[in-house]
Amino acid sequence: IPALNRYSHERAWKQFRIGPSLGVAHPRSQFPVEAFNQYAAQLVPAWRDPIELQRNVAGLMALIDRIGPAILLTWSQSGMFGFHAAVQRPNLVKAVISLEPSTISAEGVTPELTPANLKALANIPILLQVGDYDAPRVASLRKFAASIGNQASVLALTEQGIFGNGHVVMIEKNNLQVADLLIQRLERIMPGLAQ
Repeated sequence: IPALNRYSHERAWKQFRIGPSLGVAHPRSQFPVEAFNQYAAQLVPAWRDPIELQRNVAGLMALIDRIGPAILLTWSQSGMFGFHAAVQRPNLVKAVISLEPSTISAEGVTPELTPANLKALANIPILLQVGDYDAPRVASLRKFAASIGNQASVLALTEQGIFGNGHVVMIEKNNLQVADLLIQRLERIMPGLAQ
């Protein structure tokens, strides 16, 4: 049986940093707790077998080949898909914005990316976003960004005065504020983007 992650309500609540225990939100949580059951209804097993990484990257590259140059927006596990697609299509991936990327260790490394992959990413703007309630994650993402080079940066929301975001920032109450900040940062690292 391939490796997979299964999320119970309790595990999702804590691991996605909504709160310390099911039904108890962090004091400043931006997650719409009244909609948790709706959110949880879409949780599916996350396949972690290496072949799934290859399949997802192949699918993403086929899409990029079809539509042309793109800025990739990834979330969680799909962060790795975006990084690998950028390595294999550096002429078509103009930037990667990775919301809450997973599989990055406390040391800032990931077994899925070789030193040659990291070198290939050095010329592509990469923005790694991380929310609240996980200070060690900010440090590990900074180490990961440093291993890529000057084009990679970390956007820690708490350092921007934005608090209460967990792992699912795109559905949290302040998602438009975060989106505006991501766009501003992207315009800063890719001058001329707005034209």
